[in-house]
Amino acid sequence: MFGRSLLSFAAALTCSQLALAQESAADKAAADALFDDGRRLMADKKWDEACPKLAESLKLSQRLGTLLNLATCHAEQGKTASAWAEFNEAAAIAKREKSKEREKLAKKSAEKLEKRLARVRFTLPKGLEGATLEIDGTAISAGVLGTALPIDPGTRDVKVSAPGKKAWTKQLEIRDEAGTTSVEVPALEAEEAAPASVPEKAPRPEKAPASDPAPKARSSGGSTLGWVALGVGVVGVGVGSYFGLRTFSKKSESEDHCGEAIGQSDSNRCTQKGLDLRDEAKSAATFSTIGFAVGAVGVGAGVVLLLSSGGSAPEKAARHTQIVPVIGPRAGGLALSGAF
Repeated sequence: MFGRSLLSFAAALTCSQLALAQESAADKAAADALFDDGRRLMADKKWDEACPKLAESLKLSQRLGTLLNLATCHAEQGKTASAWAEFNEAAAIAKREKSKEREKLAKKSAEKLEKRLARVRFTLPKGLEGATLEIDGTAISAGVLGTALPIDPGTRDVKVSAPGKKAWTKQLEIRDEAGTTSVEVPALEAEEAAPASVPEKAPRPEKAPASDPAPKARSSGGSTLGWVALGVGVVGVGVGSYFGLRTFSKKSESEDHCGEAIGQSDSNRCTQKGLDLRDEAKSAATFSTIGFAVGAVGVGAGVVLLLSSGGSAPEKAARHTQIVPVIGPRAGGLALSGAF
């Protein structure tokens, strides 16, 4: 599986970049209001109420300052693994944007949390390498088996399942302290086979009319068009991702030249450099939106053509193409993968 060529469209990245590219004035206003509420609740140490507001604000408007506040809130809330991942993400963004003070703050916070991290390591018995592992309903990649994974303290529901086997479930109590909990998954019991039913005698089939060889020719053409459309979709998603990241970078950089950063109460008052950066962000957002639109149409059309064209090539593609989960610290999604 891991030796095949992989075409992965991470929905978590796609969704965040599309949201950024299409950020409206209403979204920005809502994000500001949620951020202010979250900050007030943090000041009152109402972490359980503050964290969801900051998380929703970040969904509406991707800002480094909001991400840092959310990481701080999660740390105070006791979600050490989530906070550690968010601080590391913030440090990477701050480094890319050359924001040295924020990078230093994020790195220092992540290093402090790392010393407190609780971890869990899963080991599967032989013969269950293809099993599915879920934690609190979220699928975990098989590649992490045997690795000590950072995990938020509290009660965690674990489920392991495999085709033809009874699912195994367990509740883990993760303590808020450094250390690794090892979980050895037992051999799964086989599912009870359903009793075989006696098939009814089938009626004698009538003589089928001679088949038209035309569909076979159409199958070859549909398969070729499907691969071409899929290739166009791949390029579109790549272009959209690039300009989406550029939009976020330029927008965040402009904040250092607007509003409070230059002594102005109005966040829309900027230096000439700030205005130029915002213009560059808008242009990149437009290209990102176009790229993702082309990518979505290309991938959708390609998959439809491949699955509907029939013939040996599409059947092989159907057997080796799959939708797999992609897990991130703040978002999950789907990826299309396969061997070509």
